[in-house]
Amino acid sequence: MTMDQSSLAFRAYVSRKQSLVVIAALAPMLTGMGWTLVVNSTHPLGSRLFFAAVLGLFALVLVGPVHRLVTQGPILEVSVDGFRWRGWSTETISWDAVERWKTTTYFGIRYVTIWLHEPHRHRSTTAARWTQGVNAWFGHGDISLTGGGLNRSSDEVIRAFKQFAPKTFLGR
Repeated sequence: MTMDQSSLAFRAYVSRKQSLVVIAALAPMLTGMGWTLVVNSTHPLGSRLFFAAVLGLFALVLVGPVHRLVTQGPILEVSVDGFRWRGWSTETISWDAVERWKTTTYFGIRYVTIWLHEPHRHRSTTAARWTQGVNAWFGHGDISLTGGGLNRSSDEVIRAFKQFAPKTFLGR
């Protein structure tokens, strides 16, 4: 199924400004820590390798913002056909596949949380696949998305779901 291309669909794009702010904040910090703990360090080699590994894991946080800088087109689309969030996969998930959805606030961040009838049919093709089990464990559905990193706010994302999602979902 393809996303409805009408002008009625809600579309959100990557906020390059937010991505640049994250990169500008984290890159110098990681570089400075790498310089003092690994490169110009008096610690034994084993400690330096440990610090390098830890910093490497923290540096993975930068992969998302860097990837978003080169992402073209809408990252989230919501229409009468369903929704497509490229942070999850390139697939449009039809409203028939959605069991229910609701808004959730967690640590002060507003999310749209989505439960699917058959989550195994709509697995993530991105790094977000690692969050699916954690989301379910916390009771946050199968997919959680926010306005963070987008050029649209969480409130606008929520309004789009309210506008396009069926008012009631039929059980299967």
